[in-house]
Amino acid sequence: MCILFTISFILRLISLESYKGDMYTFIKLLLPGVSNRIYNINSKNLIKIYSKIFNTDLDEMSDHLNKGDVSETCKHFFARSKRIQPSRESTLSIQEIDKYLDRLTEVTKENDQYKLLEKITKKLTKKDLRTFIRLIKKDLRIDAGTKLILDSVADKAYEAFQISRNLEDVVKRSQKLAKENEANLRAGKPALKKDLSIKLNLMTPVKPMLADACKSAEQAFNKCKNRII
Repeated sequence: MCILFTISFILRLISLESYKGDMYTFIKLLLPGVSNRIYNINSKNLIKIYSKIFNTDLDEMSDHLNKGDVSETCKHFFARSKRIQPSRESTLSIQEIDKYLDRLTEVTKENDQYKLLEKITKKLTKKDLRTFIRLIKKDLRIDAGTKLILDSVADKAYEAFQISRNLEDVVKRSQKLAKENEANLRAGKPALKKDLSIKLNLMTPVKPMLADACKSAEQAFNKCKNRII
């Protein structure tokens, strides 16, 4: 059900000529795992910081974390917190959330992380906080991976992303193409429908496949008996 809802929702958005939202940011947040952002914070650090934000016993939160989902732990204790009350409704835009995530990559000291997380938490509902933590963990738990989501954006969008690794370019070109195809269809010109082109720009980093770490160049050459090109 979650997969079907996600895909149908994306299809609805991307086909609407009147939609003025930021589709790239929307898709980027749906696919946090493809982001190059690095958050210098793990689950234990999050629990430690949020125990201070909520003024909650750290050991109690840690015991709850043993159930396996730090986002559910934070949501659970947020609901019980007397120091900070959850917002009644969501007020932050996806652009604001995206900016907070960018800022989180820039802070490495616990005190700075505490201040930033406290600031945003004051603006979140319980469910917002759960989602925000899952964005940090790069797993929204929506059971829809990169291929499923990009396939709903446009035909060959996933293939284009595999080649270019440029999500912004793929999404924006897909959205533009979808609107052009819809306009041609309404004008009675279905034969003019185009497919998304697959291209690779020079100097685009390529994700390695089946890479194996080597401690030295000599070890790498020894692994490749048939020479390296």
